[in-house]
Amino acid sequence: MKWNNNNPLYDDLNLLKNKELKTLKDRRRQSRKKQFKKKEKKKGDIRSERQYKEKGKKREFHLYNFNRYAFSGLSNFNNNCKAE
Repeated sequence: MKWNNNNPLYDDLNLLKNKELKTLKDRRRQSRKKQFKKKEKKKGDIRSERQYKEKGKKREFHLYNFNRYAFSGLSNFNNNCKAE
């Protein structure tokens, strides 16, 4: 439905509508600014992690992962032998 600009009754409604739109736009701008600031902080953290890895400091290989992947086949093999 289009607003009639010629009708004086609709003028007030148009003004109200424009004010609401402006406030909405302002809110969106503020939220975008906040989001952008948050993203910048996160990017900085990621960059620092990358630099840490590039300097040659390798990630420690946890025994939990080693046991989980290296011995999973062996344990299955042993169980099969015992069952026979």
